[in-house]
Amino acid sequence: VSLLIGDRLSIDPQGVYFGTAEADDEMAVINTRTVLNHRGIGVRKVRLYTEIKDMDGHTVASDSIPVTVMEHDSIELTQKLYVRRPKLWSAEQPSLYQYHMEIRENEEIIDTGEGTFGIRTVQVDPIRGLRVNGNMVKLRGGCIHHDNGIIGSAEFLHAEQVRIRELKKAGYNAIRSAHYPMSRQLLEVCDQIGMYV
Repeated sequence: VSLLIGDRLSIDPQGVYFGTAEADDEMAVINTRTVLNHRGIGVRKVRLYTEIKDMDGHTVASDSIPVTVMEHDSIELTQKLYVRRPKLWSAEQPSLYQYHMEIRENEEIIDTGEGTFGIRTVQVDPIRGLRVNGNMVKLRGGCIHHDNGIIGSAEFLHAEQVRIRELKKAGYNAIRSAHYPMSRQLLEVCDQIGMYV
C-alpha cells in the first residue's frame, strides 16, 4: 500500500500523459496532458512548470502555464514541447527521457510529478503493417502472466528486470499480459530494456 500525502491542490497520480505528436531526426513534438485536482475551498492561482531532460540530466525542453483552479474541481491542462534532435525509442534502442513537473503558488512548490517516457512514432496499415519510427517491425513475442513463478504475485523490480531480460535474450521483442493488466513497474522495465507491450 502506498499512501500519498500532499496539498489539497495536486497533480493526479494517474493524470499525466506524454505523447509524441510527430518526430524525426531533427525535431519531436511532445503533447502533454496533466490533471490537477483541487479538493479544497477557494479559487487558487498557480503555475504548472514542465521540464523534459535527457538521461544525462540536460534540459531539452521546458514550458510553464498559468492556471486558475476553482474549489472542489479537476482541470485538465495541455502543453506542447519541442525536443531538438531527439533520440527515438525502439526495442533495439530504448532511449528514454525524464519529465519533471511542479505546481508553484507564489514561487512555493506545492506538488511535483516525475517519470520517464520514450519518444517514438507508431503507424499501422494493411500494406506495411506495424512501423515504429518509420521502420517496419515484426513482433516476436508471447503472453506472460502477472506472477513470477515461485515468487508469486508480489511485485519485485529485480524479478521483473530478470524476466524481461531473459525474454529478450530468447529473441522476444514483444509481450502481452494474460488475465490481469501489467503493473506500472513492469511497464517501466519494458520501457527501459526495450520490449513492445
